[in-house]
Amino acid sequence: MPLISGVDSGVCQDHDNKDLFGHDLADKIVCIPQTIGSSSAATLFMIILDKGIAPKAMLFANHIDSLAACGILMGDNWLGKRIVTVDLLGDDFLDAVKTGDKVTVHEDGTIEVG
Repeated sequence: MPLISGVDSGVCQDHDNKDLFGHDLADKIVCIPQTIGSSSAATLFMIILDKGIAPKAMLFANHIDSLAACGILMGDNWLGKRIVTVDLLGDDFLDAVKTGDKVTVHEDGTIEVG
């Protein structure tokens, strides 16, 4: 039984995020500076994980906020579904990676671009 109805795709609906809005993020590696905590962040991650429309990985230049991290951890622990997440990669990481680049996330948390 799904957690909530009405969310049926991984297309970003955040009008305030011009870089991601309208893009299908399902099964993608999303590289972003940071997230801004909101009371719905944990729930959103649980919903997209439950529906199978979550990103494959989320890579952050800065810290992940605690509310987003909470949702990602709950999805992993409660649903058995994982979004690989690495933070504190630095601004140089975002300068180096471009849309369409091959990105590999190694078991030790290191990231390879290209």
